[in-house]
Amino acid sequence: MKIAGHSLIFGIGDGEELSQDIEKVNAEKEDGKTIYIIHYRDAEGEKWSLTLIYSTVPGDTLRLKNGNDLWEKVKPESPA
Repeated sequence: MKIAGHSLIFGIGDGEELSQDIEKVNAEKEDGKTIYIIHYRDAEGEKWSLTLIYSTVPGDTLRLKNGNDLWEKVKPESPA
């Protein structure tokens, strides 16, 4: 997934990408986290949203929340 300008771009396999038009982004603080809700439209004009949850505690994490699925990416530790 990439965010570029006013586009939300999803990798769909085999090096192909699908670009969606971002309509607006809402941001709010909650319990020390920043929650971003990206509102976008697909090629057929249907409205969708994607929620990103950014936290700096205990380390920088970005969680993608979509329906009941939740993914988490944690920044790798620096080599000692």
